[in-house]
Amino acid sequence: MDEKLYDELGSLLLFSKATKEDIDLLILLVARGKYSYIDLLRELVIDDTSLIKLLDVMSGVKVQFPERRKIYKTLEKIFIYNYCKKRNFSEESYKMMSRQYRKRVPQVKAIIFTMQKFLDSQEDISILDSPDFKV
Repeated sequence: MDEKLYDELGSLLLFSKATKEDIDLLILLVARGKYSYIDLLRELVIDDTSLIKLLDVMSGVKVQFPERRKIYKTLEKIFIYNYCKKRNFSEESYKMMSRQYRKRVPQVKAIIFTMQKFLDSQEDISILDSPDFKV
C-alpha cells in the first residue's frame, strides 16, 4: 500500500471490507493504555462504521475535555443566567438566584454580565478558557 495513503483523510474508509469481527479485533488491540477511551467511543457512536470514520477524522489529534468541576460550575452559571433572562433580569430574579446558589446579588449580576459579554463576543474562545469567566 502507498505510504502517502496512511496520512490522507478518509484512508481508513478504504477498509470498508472489514468485517464486524475485524473491527472487534481492531478495537480490542487499539483500545488499551492511553487509547482506552476508544472502547467508550464505540459505545457512544451509532455503529462501527461511524467509529472508523471518527478514528479517521481524529487520527493524530489530541482532544482535551474540561474537568467535570468546570463543567458543573459553568452549568451553574448558565442556569443563573437563563433563569434571570427568562424573568427579564429583574431584581427579584437576582435575589432568587442569590438565595438558591448562596451568592451575593452583586456576584449574580457579575455572572450575568460576564455571560452576556461572552455571548456578544465574536472571539473564537471557549468560555472555560476566558479570563473573565472564573470557575
